[in-house]
Amino acid sequence: RDTPTTARRSILSQHYRWAIKAGGRFVAQGGQPIPEKESFSQDEEPPAVCEISPLVSYFGEGLEKYMRGKNLPSPFLLDESKAEFLALGEAGQLHFGQKVHIFLKN
Repeated sequence: RDTPTTARRSILSQHYRWAIKAGGRFVAQGGQPIPEKESFSQDEEPPAVCEISPLVSYFGEGLEKYMRGKNLPSPFLLDESKAEFLALGEAGQLHFGQKVHIFLKN
């Protein structure tokens, strides 16, 4: 049965799988790794909360350049600004509570 809860869970699960496939690692607030889980039941929440803007990736394509080797806090939202920040490489590591400010030239 489809409900707002099952729709949310489905989207978050798909985005979590995309992030793991792209080489990202989720960490808890204390910095300890959140164990990866490849599959989970339809009624189960993903181990980490991850949302990816369709303006960054529509089907999970191209996420490696933003996520490979990165420690990602949960909850994690990958929007256009954060994608630009993560594309910087090592300088693009995220920390809990860190605000990202990006200034783009016109």
